[in-house]
Amino acid sequence: MKPTKISTLALYVLAAAIVGFALPNLWKALVDRAFPVPWSATTGLVVVALAIAIWAYEVKRRIQGDQGTKRLSAVVAVRTSALALAASRTGALVGGVYLGVGVYYLQAAYLSKSVAVGLANERIAAAFAAVVASGLLVLAALWLERICRIMPKDEEAAVDGAPS
Repeated sequence: MKPTKISTLALYVLAAAIVGFALPNLWKALVDRAFPVPWSATTGLVVVALAIAIWAYEVKRRIQGDQGTKRLSAVVAVRTSALALAASRTGALVGGVYLGVGVYYLQAAYLSKSVAVGLANERIAAAFAAVVASGLLVLAALWLERICRIMPKDEEAAVDGAPS
């Protein structure tokens, strides 16, 4: 597996934001109600980000061989790396959707005046809180992925002080 590139995550956010911006209009056309933006999404994202951060801390301790910890097996390290990869992409996609929804409600309430300002303010706050929580998830996942990275032989030798 190759390390996650920030440019890849940025493309995920951009594509998801475009979908998120269109989603409230589609929802309104199909259901005839304003698109819901639940606060529970933010809570769920924060819980997952916290779980990944705690796992990253534990993995780091196990890789370093801290006293009282069992060494991390290669299989667990690979699976953990795959989890980190999936979590970073999921965080980018979810954050992008909520970014698009938040921008939609900003323009709908303040530019086109097609949505009541009170309703829009609530949805904007919830959407941007979800964007921040998604950012935390991406950061935790990138940290976990970095911890699980195996250095090529050249870099290991350079780190140990031996000539390459």
